[in-house]
Amino acid sequence: MIATTVAIARVVEIGVIAGDVPVGLGQVVAKLSGPNDGVVQVNETHVPGERAFRVLRVSHTGMLVSAQVAKLTAAFLRNGRFADD
Repeated sequence: MIATTVAIARVVEIGVIAGDVPVGLGQVVAKLSGPNDGVVQVNETHVPGERAFRVLRVSHTGMLVSAQVAKLTAAFLRNGRFADD
């Protein structure tokens, strides 16, 4: 998986948005430690070659309806960076 990700990162720009509001099944099933969004730990979201990275106050499911996530995603798709870089 990592080799594939590195190869992809050489061709496309990757931006990562992670959440740190721990609401979700991961809290019950996996007992996540450290900052997490209720499903994924923040330290698990990094990928080799990422161009931009942000942690927002949002849960995993909350990312789907977050105006801030939408704004950052649109900026990254337009410019290859998040709006506040």
